[in-house]
Amino acid sequence: MLTIKQILAIAYKETRLWLQVPGNWLTILLVPFAFIAILGSVFGGSNPVFTIYAANDDKGELGADVIELLEDSPNLKLEMLDSQAEADRRVGKGERMAAVVIPADFSEVVKTEVGGTIWVIIDPARQNNAGLVSGLVKAALSKMLVDASVEREMSGMISDIKTDDLGGTSSFDFDTFIRAGVKGMVAKQVNEAIDNPLIDLEKQPVSASANPIEATRLGGLVPGYTLMFLFFLLSHIAAAVVEERSLGSLRRLLVTPASKAVILAGKMLPFFFIAIGQMVFVLLVSSWVFKMSLGNSPLALAVIILATALSAATLGILVASLVKNENQAGGLTILVVLVLAVISGCISDSIQIMGLNMVTPHYWARQGMLNVLQRGMGLEGVWLPAGILLGLSVIFFVVGARRFKFE
Repeated sequence: MLTIKQILAIAYKETRLWLQVPGNWLTILLVPFAFIAILGSVFGGSNPVFTIYAANDDKGELGADVIELLEDSPNLKLEMLDSQAEADRRVGKGERMAAVVIPADFSEVVKTEVGGTIWVIIDPARQNNAGLVSGLVKAALSKMLVDASVEREMSGMISDIKTDDLGGTSSFDFDTFIRAGVKGMVAKQVNEAIDNPLIDLEKQPVSASANPIEATRLGGLVPGYTLMFLFFLLSHIAAAVVEERSLGSLRRLLVTPASKAVILAGKMLPFFFIAIGQMVFVLLVSSWVFKMSLGNSPLALAVIILATALSAATLGILVASLVKNENQAGGLTILVVLVLAVISGCISDSIQIMGLNMVTPHYWARQGMLNVLQRGMGLEGVWLPAGILLGLSVIFFVVGARRFKFE
């Protein structure tokens, strides 16, 4: 009982000191949400819209038809320019990531055997978007591409038929019949197949999810960035320890009956609750503002939040036992946090070090949160991540306590 009172007394003092610094609240609560809000405005929608430039140098009808089809695309928003030269200049300056340009002779060249070309100009600094923009343009123009292909094949077939083979029918009448009848029927059937394919693709939840939920891009981003900012608490814990060590208040604690483990537990406890509050705040506000699902199991979400908060607080004790001055408490801990975020995949799924990521608390915390928030899983999705986080917490605290020095 005495041990618990000692821990709570130390925790109370640490909490009051932390709350007296307004900047702490800004860093812990507002900064992560502001960061996620920016990402939400970009990735929050299920169908993201890309704004690109468009220039129509063609004087024929097909050029106008291309622009109309692109404007009808749900994923593209066009800003019209006067010429290819202007599009090239403005994309080159980075004002937009791409521009679609229809050449001057497009309507005429499309009817030839060579076929026409639509240019997609890509910002050199964003070449990775070339395939994305080209794919969206092709999808928007799919029906026109079908019609153009049918037209070319019909023209080739008609040109191969000699007048003597028509049985007295004029070549003009035959051409009119083929284009009006056969071409129209073929193009109609193909376009109907595009709109209502006989073989379609349908997204299905994995069998591991008994209660599937609608996964969103933002729902996949929020856990990673929530965790990245959560572990910035390490610098707060380290800074508090360094300050008390320099003032000599840590040395005075040695004369109290409290053990080293009790003292460190008392210093850790406030940050454990702060970590819980930060995660709950960011998740609730993200759910409210961005309509992000919080999963189907509040209990499972609570379990992974508690395990994650404990791992962050105990890791803070370990880091505090290693730093020796204010510079290390600030710069070094932030560097450690960012490195762990990159290794674990919190910043991006495509940016992580496979194998090494599994020794970071970030990785297991993120997996547990994704299991609940995106995969619709319950307790079965968090037992393993939470268990590993608890194991890591024990290691962090024991090693930190052994290495901790009061002077």
